[in-house]
This record gives sequence, structure tokens and C-alpha cells, in this order.
Amino acid sequence: MLAGEPGPINVSPDGRYVLSRKADATALVFPITELASNQIVATFQIDDATLGGRAWRPDGAQLAFLLGLQGSPRFAFWLVDVPSGQVRRVDMTPIEAGSFRWAPSGTRIAFVRVTGQRRDLVVFDTADQRPSFATVVEVVSQKASFFWSPDGKQLATVEDHDLGTVALASIGGGLERIPVVPGGEVRGFSWAPDGSELLVTARPVNAETFQLWRIDLASRAAELVTAPDGDVSGPLHVPGSNAVIYHLARDNGMAMIQLANTTSTKLGIANGISTVTGFSSDGKTAHFLHRGPTTASTLYALELATGHSTKLRDPSLPAGVAGERIVLRSKDGLDIPCFLWRAPTPPAHGRTLVVNVHGHGGQTVLAWDATSQLLVRHGLDVLSVDYRGSVGYGASFERRTERSGAVTDVLLAVHHATEVLGIPPSRILLMGGSLGGAIVVAAATEEPDAVGAVVVTSLGGGLAKPRKPARPFAGALLGFHGEHDALPAATAQSWLAASLGITPAFTTFEREGHFFHRNESWARVYAAILETASSLK
Repeated sequence: MLAGEPGPINVSPDGRYVLSRKADATALVFPITELASNQIVATFQIDDATLGGRAWRPDGAQLAFLLGLQGSPRFAFWLVDVPSGQVRRVDMTPIEAGSFRWAPSGTRIAFVRVTGQRRDLVVFDTADQRPSFATVVEVVSQKASFFWSPDGKQLATVEDHDLGTVALASIGGGLERIPVVPGGEVRGFSWAPDGSELLVTARPVNAETFQLWRIDLASRAAELVTAPDGDVSGPLHVPGSNAVIYHLARDNGMAMIQLANTTSTKLGIANGISTVTGFSSDGKTAHFLHRGPTTASTLYALELATGHSTKLRDPSLPAGVAGERIVLRSKDGLDIPCFLWRAPTPPAHGRTLVVNVHGHGGQTVLAWDATSQLLVRHGLDVLSVDYRGSVGYGASFERRTERSGAVTDVLLAVHHATEVLGIPPSRILLMGGSLGGAIVVAAATEEPDAVGAVVVTSLGGGLAKPRKPARPFAGALLGFHGEHDALPAATAQSWLAASLGITPAFTTFEREGHFFHRNESWARVYAAILETASSLK
């Protein structure tokens, strides 16, 4: 399941090719298939690499990949010609980088360069043998995106010191600022093909959710377009029309709105999560990826005139197990969303539960994911917790970032498992990654008898000085860490030991960073989880 068949990613802008992804133990493999013939025309493979991003050139003749080698947090660009498959690594010193976008001309790439806590928006020319990077906007927002103007002369983004204002930067120099929601926050962008307007997702200072706003670039005036229930994200102008597609966090769906009369229509497939990856050149068809309650990521073509969806590619994985949403009420009155997947065939000695806790800025989606499906296939129930501070539930919930509250929310889920689901504490395993790892350790420290095991991957999230536990944790404690993680493995191991009063079974993966990229590493993590779970009686 970790590798599986090649999973579709997106369709080229000209609609000719499908990019897929397949992973073996240590390599990333990207087959490029011609849609008409269903033949693989090129394959790009890179060994022992972390994928930082990938994008088609606007004419569909080239793909750019941002890759970090052997778990390094520093990345370089690789360019793949289609369909020849010729590969060129951009001659550059590897850098820390975030997202990137091709210019409309296909001759430049803009990306976010990361230096410590600082993020700058920079541009380089892809034709240069050893390109230099020109900084366009200094110190941009960590959460906001950016977008090219149709003529490739400007970039729109958000500066870190003024989150409610759009910064319009000219490539040749010069910066203009357009206030949208003073004191609030702007994140997503879409520039109209004719250059007349910008669409942004923005959350006003007193609003709970992100809304869709429009900026008239002639007058520089900003106005609200729509404010549905739940965050709006990822707006995209439909080519050749006055329509826009946007994504909805509340139900993880998509909608299309006609800007002339603000009439909105739901699109795509009802259940699961859908994401538009691009359009046909005539604007009549949108390509989108969909993960359903029991189905892995599948690529569809959506006829915008009729709303009819046609399956283009699926990963050929067996149907999974559908989950259910459970809302728990905390003692201080917050609704805590949780998501439960139950194994069709539990262990003979009784149901065993993994309480899964995500890292910073995460959100659980009631759709197929490899971790939950792998665990339920092997007989374990999974309960995921969206503790306070998780995204997608409004500003008030998102801003509740106190660690003690998150720990209380995780223990609330554990108590629900024991008191309502009937699973004894000895058969509950707490699992958390990054910040989630620190939270599950704190939960086990607070109530050591509430769970039978703790598993932590890539410990992070700002570690407080560990409190000496009243007594050592009596269950199993497992830790997994990358040798290139910003937090040294020795520090993570000693912190775990000090926090729970026992020596953890600790594994340091060579050539891994904070986010494990090798299936070989994840296979060892899951094998250890299954072995530990089988010992919980």
C-alpha cells in the first residue's frame, strides 16, 4: 500500500499527458503517460530524494521538480523535457525553499527562499546555465501564496508585516500595496487572464473564516464576492469565462461562481476531498483529484457546462474502510472533531486502538489516507483528533494554541475510546508526529495509566523542559527520528526518556529529515507499530 500502483497527480496544461507518482523503498518515480494512447512516454526517477514540489511549464513541454537529496532540508530544481524525458539539474547551490510557480512565458520560476525564519520571494531564469536569484519581495508571509500576472511582469503576494494587504511587486523593481482586510489576513490568489482583477482569499479581522474577495486593478478597490460557511481556498479563474472555481474547507468540496451575478454551483464528487489541478486550454474542462471515503487519489475530467465528471486515472488500490466523524465536547465548551476508522477484522484478543495526533497546522479529512487504511487493514482501529489549534474550523478555534488545551483534547478522545468505544487503556496506542509527538508525550505524562503505548515520529513543536514524572511510564515507548532533522536525534531521545521516565526504543533513520521521504523508513515505523499493538492485551 505504501508504494502501490502509480498514483495520478495532474494533467499537463495542453491536456496531452498525465503525471503520476510511484515510490519504491528508496526512490521516487514519475511516469508521464500520453492520455490518448495510454502509453508511458517518459519516466523521471530520482533516488533517495524528498519532493518539495512539482509543476508543469505553461505550454506543457517541461516539468520542474524541487528535490532535496538524502533527507537534506536544502533543495535544487530539476527540469524534465516532455516527451523526450531529458533531465537537467539546475546548476545551483541547494537552498531551503517553499512553493514555486512558472511565469506565464515559461522562461522564469518564482519561489519562496527560506533562510532561518525569513522567507523571501525570488525569481530566476530557467535558461541560465547557473542562474542568479533576484529578490522580488522581502520577508513574505509564511502562510500566503503568490501569483504571476498574465504578462509575467508582476507578482502578487503578502508581506509578513502586513497580512491584510496585497503586495504587487514588479519584476524590474518597485512595490505597490493594496489594503484588502486591514488587520486581517490574505492567503490565496488568482489573477484574471485579461489582467483586470485579482481574486484573493481573505479573513477580515473579526471574521471566523476565509472569504473570496475581488480587487479591481484599475481602481485598486477591494470588494467581497462570497462568504460561505467555512474557509474558501485555492481560487482559480476559468479560462475564457467570467467564472471562478474555489475550494471549500467545510465539506472539502469545490464550487464555481459566476462573477457577474455571484451565482454559485457545487462541483465534482460529493464525499471526500477534491482539488482542481488545472484546465483544458479552452476552459471547458477542469481536471481534479478526488480522494473518497474509501478510494485513493483519482484523477477526473469535469465538464464545466454539464457538471459531468469522467474518471481519467486511478491508483488501482483496493477499496478502503470508510470512517465516521465524532464531535466531543471539552470541559471548557469546545467542540473537538475526531474521526474514527474501525477495522473490519479486529484482533482475537479484542479491539486495539491507535489515537493519531497530527502536527502543527494540520486537519483530518474524512477521506482515504494511507496511514489509517494500512492500520485498519491490519486489524487496528484509528481515532484521529483535531485538537484546538487545528485549521479549518474557524479563527477562534485555530487561535487556541495553548499546549495544555491540546493535551486535554487528546485525553478527551482517549477517555471516549475507553468509556464509549469500550477499549481498555492497555490496548490504546498514542501516536503523534512533530508537534503531535510532543502532545502525546504530555498526555501520557499526565495520565500514564490511560494508554498502553506511545509512538513518536519526528519530535518537534518547541519542547518544554520535561517534568519529572511521578513514576515511569509502564507502557511501550517508541521514537523515530531523521538524522538531518533540525532537532538533533540525541536531544529528541533524551527528552523522551526524561519526560516518561523510561528508555525509549529509539530509531534514527540515516538520510532522513523532519519529513521521512523513504518508504523503507515508513515501513519500519508501521511494522513497529503493528508489532507493539499485537503485544497490547
